[in-house]
Amino acid sequence: MAELLTFMKSVPGSHVTVNDICDHFEKESISVGMMTVYRHLERMVKQGVYVGEQDDCEPSIATITNTRNAAG
Repeated sequence: MAELLTFMKSVPGSHVTVNDICDHFEKESISVGMMTVYRHLERMVKQGVYVGEQDDCEPSIATITNTRNAAG
């Protein structure tokens, strides 16, 4: 999903949740579900396209990917 990578590049260093991503796509009239966003984020991390930063707040891209990677 090229749109997801474009969005992530547009908010460097920002705390972004999956809800934030879905809201952004809704405003852009792009229909995408939360699970689709999660799947694409996981795929991007596995491929080394995106690596999030650790964050101790609400679940975000960073903490979701770090949790998945830690679970192995």
